[in-house]
Amino acid sequence: MLAPCAHLKVCLLWVSIEPTGILPLAVNGVADGQRKQHGPYQAVRSDRELAMTIQTQINQSAIKSAEKQISGDQALEMGISAPFELVNGSIVYMDHAGDEHGIQEAEIAWHLMNFNRQHKTGWVLTGEVGVYTRRNPDTVRAADVIFISRQRLPVPSGKALKVAPELVVEIVPPTDRWRDVRDKIEEYFAIGVERVWIVEPETKTVLVYRTPVDLIKLTQDDTLRGEGVLDGFVLPLAEFFAVL
Repeated sequence: MLAPCAHLKVCLLWVSIEPTGILPLAVNGVADGQRKQHGPYQAVRSDRELAMTIQTQINQSAIKSAEKQISGDQALEMGISAPFELVNGSIVYMDHAGDEHGIQEAEIAWHLMNFNRQHKTGWVLTGEVGVYTRRNPDTVRAADVIFISRQRLPVPSGKALKVAPELVVEIVPPTDRWRDVRDKIEEYFAIGVERVWIVEPETKTVLVYRTPVDLIKLTQDDTLRGEGVLDGFVLPLAEFFAVL
């Protein structure tokens, strides 16, 4: 905003970065008190220096905003279009899923939905569903596929899950770091998830976790079987991996 100048030969550009911090910068001119030192028409800063200063302050302001912890509700209300997770109150952006990932995510969700249509015991959720795994500061994980019983979720809320589902399925591409995958597995079990299925498309294997350290490795020659609320669910992995 250009401010009126009663005692200056030129106007000042006021750049407000924080509500409590307003910095005046001279544009192609100087204040009366500076003219003796710099001359009547010499600029305090060149246009290039001025632009660099403004950009630096904007960047610093953005960094400060990003460093502030936010809640899960605040993150979801921001309307961010890129895929992300909230980890300890900070937004962590993720890559968009590839086509193979999407096909396998849809395939396993389809089999779970067919099972659920017969038994009507819960809900099958897919598409990076938000799940709270920690509060204060909030962590909201984005799960590929979820099965949650009607006992735990009688009616969908339209928001991220604040109750643990019975099953979480993650499709893990080779580019994912296993340290991050292990962190997510531990968080899921800490909130009460009963089973975690890790699908590895490259090796055509499924890791069935009953606890963070108790797992069974299944190959495409094996059959994936549900347990607990999914007792009776059967999926031959040869059929599952044959879609690609």
